[in-house]
Parts: sequence; C-alpha cells; structure tokens
Amino acid sequence: MRKSFIIATIMHLVVACAVASLDDIRVYSIRPACFAYKFTSIVTKKSSGFVFSLNHLSGTTHFVEIGDHVGPYLVKSYEPDSKHVYRKSLKAYKTVKSGSLMLEDYAGRITPLILNEIMSANGRMVGLVSLETGRKQFARQSDGLVLNGSQLRVIEIKDNTARIFNGGVISEVQMISDAETETLKRMRAERACKQAQDAELAREVRAQKTEQFEDAFEKLAAAGAVRRPQKITWPTRTSPMRFVYGSTCPMPVAYQVLPIRGRLPSGRLGYQPMTVPTRFRRYHSGFSIFCGR
Repeated sequence: MRKSFIIATIMHLVVACAVASLDDIRVYSIRPACFAYKFTSIVTKKSSGFVFSLNHLSGTTHFVEIGDHVGPYLVKSYEPDSKHVYRKSLKAYKTVKSGSLMLEDYAGRITPLILNEIMSANGRMVGLVSLETGRKQFARQSDGLVLNGSQLRVIEIKDNTARIFNGGVISEVQMISDAETETLKRMRAERACKQAQDAELAREVRAQKTEQFEDAFEKLAAAGAVRRPQKITWPTRTSPMRFVYGSTCPMPVAYQVLPIRGRLPSGRLGYQPMTVPTRFRRYHSGFSIFCGR
C-alpha cells in the first residue's frame, strides 16, 4: 500500500511538472505546412559524387550522400540541372547549379526536393515560442520537438491554438498576446544590450592587459633583461636607378604543409593537409636600363 502511494505521488508530480512546463509556451504563427527538410546546397567531392546539405524545420543541418538516411527518409538519387538567374549587380543572366534530390520514405513514396526551394505539404504548421527563453520553433501536426527542455508532440493545429502532448497530458496552447509579444521584444533588446556590454568589457580587459604588458616590458627593458626593438633606418640609394622592361613574377621556392580546417568530403568539419608556399624568388624576363645620376 505504501509503495503504491509513493508511485502515485511520483506520477502526480511528473504530470504536474509536465503541465507546468507548457505555461511558458505560446503559439505565435500558424501557416500552411511545408516539407520538413529544405535542400540548400551541393558540394562536389574530390573523388566522385556529391555531398548534400539539408536544413530541418528545427534549425539543424544535415550533410548526406546518396544512400544515407535522414530522419525517416532515404536519399535515393540526385538529378542535376542548371537554370539562368538574373543578377542585378551584374545586369546579366548567370547560370547557377540546380537540381532535384529524391527522398524515399518507408512506404516507398518519392519526394523530390528542389535546390533552395521550400516544398509545400498538406495541412498546417504551428510556430511555438518560449516566453522564458524567446526560442522559436516550427512544427507540423504529429511532429515532435524539444522546447524548454521538454519533449513535445503536436497533436492538432487549430485556427488560433494548438493541442500539445507533453508527459502523458494533452494541453491546449494559446496564441501569444500583444503584451507578451512586447515582453519578448524587451527581453531580446535587453539580451542584445547585455551582449554589447559584455563585448565592451572584454575589449577594456584586453586593453588593460596590453597596458600592463607594456609597463612590465618597459621595466624589464630598463633593467636590461630584454632588448627594445631597434628603429629601422632605411638605406639611401646611391647606385643608378634601374628600369626593367618586360615581365616579372614571384616563384615559390620553399613550402610548408599546414593543417587547414574546412569541410571534409564527408560533409563534416575537420582538418586536412594543405601545401602553402613560405618563400618566393622573383624572376624577370626582358631587358633593363640604368639611368645615371
């Protein structure tokens, strides 16, 4: 009896916490639904094939290749294409990459994603915002999401509200009010002001450390522990001026292999070796004329 009472109390507290966590969540937008992923870029691999970038509604980015899985979909194939786009800066049309990425779901249905286009879908999606953190996230009906540290699922989207499943309880989340919108704006403005103040404080700390370093250097230089940098005196030309008619070009004569951080062929960030020239020698081709003084 005591054990069952403890279990019932714990379940009641869990449910109460789950319900309370939705008190700071509001609906801020309801719009026609779109596909969960957007096809955003193509990267050609050095060996062969492509790496594709897909952005999810939650804001996460996935890098996939043909045959990889992303969510409930299989990246089936890619059909390359190109299109002419008018560039105002160039005042001309330019050929840019395009194409369709085919995703296959568990039922075998194929969904084509066109590069840099949002694909529409049936139904509606809801935009939820946290009054505590100001974080926003879109979700469609039956989609799961994480907001305020809680695992949520959208059960139904109505005209001005949304029914959300959280911890065994279904709650109806209301549309955000004008007063709450103004509160979020003030919170974001205060956060931006705080970030600017922190950046200014960091600059002052760096300037103070630089000044302390210069003072310490002067003391060490006065004691003879370190040498002050000597002022450079540029030499005066005493020989006749020389004019070279022809071509001149620098040629690398020394190299160094350095690790460069960038996008790997797999799509992940990492280090790869790159040969960098460190010393050059200038070669001339032509003839020269010396002018007397």
